[in-house]
Amino acid sequence: QDQTLAFNLFQKAAASGHPGAMLQVGFAYLEGAGVETDLVQARKWLADSAESGNIAAMAYLARSYREPYTDSPEPETARSWYEKAQAAGSREALVALAYMHQNGEFGEADASLAAELFAQAAEAGSSSAKVSLAHQYLTGMGVPENANRARELFEEAAQAGNPAAYLGLGHLYEAGVGVPENIQTAKGWYQKAAEADVVELEGVVGDHEVEAARDADGRVVEGTAAQRIDTRAALTRPLLEVAGHVEHFARGVVVRVARAQR
Repeated sequence: QDQTLAFNLFQKAAASGHPGAMLQVGFAYLEGAGVETDLVQARKWLADSAESGNIAAMAYLARSYREPYTDSPEPETARSWYEKAQAAGSREALVALAYMHQNGEFGEADASLAAELFAQAAEAGSSSAKVSLAHQYLTGMGVPENANRARELFEEAAQAGNPAAYLGLGHLYEAGVGVPENIQTAKGWYQKAAEADVVELEGVVGDHEVEAARDADGRVVEGTAAQRIDTRAALTRPLLEVAGHVEHFARGVVVRVARAQR
């Protein structure tokens, strides 16, 4: 009900030509927030806002031409709007383009080019790009495997307050990858991630359950953390959600830390 009320108010403001309200109306149609999902209307309002110079609208408009928002992706149209957002000052648009190359949305996947774009965005100050690039260094995807460089990037992103970096550092210290194994330090990073609503943390790190995870083929994988520590790739290929307009890894696993079964 609150979302519907908000949508109606934004719609009135959008009809008067307010770019920010146009963005909100377009986003509502895109996500079905307070109104039925309508991709045509979403693109209309987002385009109106984007044409007025709204960077967020450019990014959302680009996203509307990609899965899962459409069954008929138009990667070149998405690229065009991301590039406009980048030119207008969006670092995260560059991150999104990196994911498109990494996921093969333009054809063949290109992890090396993705790494270059992540590095450019990281240099410009994007903490989410640093997290993404860190995972590439951990897995050797598109770059030489380098756990120390991954740790440095996670630490830089953590200093900027990126919750995904907290979880990444937790994995490193729990598994002893690029750092000496230290469960207490891992627990501290997991706690910071939990407080940022990235994971649910109860009990003692090192004795937790992997509540649900998916492998690269989408199959559900379950097991204890101790079992997973023995598989370095499982700990260094996490699928970590990143806030804002940033995409997430199409490969890897999502780890939710929950109470150990007693």
